[in-house]
Amino acid sequence: MATILEMPLVQPAAAGERRRLMGWALVSFAVNLGFSRFSFGAVLPALHAEFGASYGTLGVVNAINLAGYLVGTLFTPLVAGDARLCRRGFVVSTLLVGAGLAASAGAHDIVMLGIWRGAIGIASAFAIGTTAVLTFERVAPEFRGRASSAMWAGLGLGLAAAGPIAPLANAAPPVISWRLMWIVMALFCPVAVIGFTRALRRTPPHAILGGLGSSFELRDLVRPQRFLFLNIAYFAAGAAYIAYATFAVALFRMHGVPDGAAGFAWAVVGLSGTVSALLIGRHIDSPRIRTALAFALACCALGAAFALTTTVVAALASAVTFGIGSTATPAIVTALTRKRSSAKTYPANFSAVTTMLAVGQFVGPVGVAPLVDRYGLSAAAAFAAIVFGAGVVFAMLDARFAQRSAA
Repeated sequence: MATILEMPLVQPAAAGERRRLMGWALVSFAVNLGFSRFSFGAVLPALHAEFGASYGTLGVVNAINLAGYLVGTLFTPLVAGDARLCRRGFVVSTLLVGAGLAASAGAHDIVMLGIWRGAIGIASAFAIGTTAVLTFERVAPEFRGRASSAMWAGLGLGLAAAGPIAPLANAAPPVISWRLMWIVMALFCPVAVIGFTRALRRTPPHAILGGLGSSFELRDLVRPQRFLFLNIAYFAAGAAYIAYATFAVALFRMHGVPDGAAGFAWAVVGLSGTVSALLIGRHIDSPRIRTALAFALACCALGAAFALTTTVVAALASAVTFGIGSTATPAIVTALTRKRSSAKTYPANFSAVTTMLAVGQFVGPVGVAPLVDRYGLSAAAAFAAIVFGAGVVFAMLDARFAQRSAA
């Protein structure tokens, strides 16, 4: 594919400006992904106790959130090509995520909870997509791998923040209401808007689109040397990790892990994920990135397998290994997508690849919910381990074809 001319507009952003921008991008991901999506799994036992719904039904409610995320992902490219619309889209969608979290905190039946979770999914996808596009627009190519890892480290940070709260919300009687937790999380959304938009104003765009190059090609999505196997691996990652993340805390508690330890394990998922994403950022732009995705998915598979055992040590081992892989995976895929795209095609390619993740995230809870209702919560961990394992195979195929293409 022909490449696009990327003409520098001004002097590259100073190191301080670049770090500030990546820091606020991290906060955006923490709020729009960590808080909006993964706080649901942290308080799943509390929701089960209050609404009286089965874990399978609550898994379907989470799937509604992920269906909304899929819808938002499909519409993101409509504004991604216009910097002004992209900024406005980020502001509006992030504020809507906050409004949705606050409204979810006031839900008094499972139907209303599902409606608000779906709305949050649409808004969060828009916010995540615009954050990535705006950040890459202002970061030189040699720093885009680090920018990708910084953004996805926000996912781990959001997970870690919910960890200490989970045992307090899931206790009987609860010490802190899950409703209060979501209201507090909603207050961080305007903070993310103010911080990220200020960082954007202080950091000049790195490049503009020139007149040469090619546009997005749909057939690239089914070419083995382009996105085919990457898409399949990412689909598997989406289906598996949401199955784990939705039911992990409830599964640990079922195995007899104390509430405090279960909440600590959730925080460990986030902390290990944050560290792994930040560390891998320094290697994303090297040739080793081709095999890094298979390694990350293998860590996730191992983490899901550890969740099948019944000790506190196994729960912590599950949290560490799953955390390492779960945030490294999207950071690697985001960087690979940017590496295989021109400036002109990146928004559409990012949306297309993220759509595969979103479809997997929707299929995962829907597929695992009847298994959980029939065989128990351990079925979720078994499902995740098997699907992650399949993802490893396709990640290795993607690495092989990418190496052939480069040669």
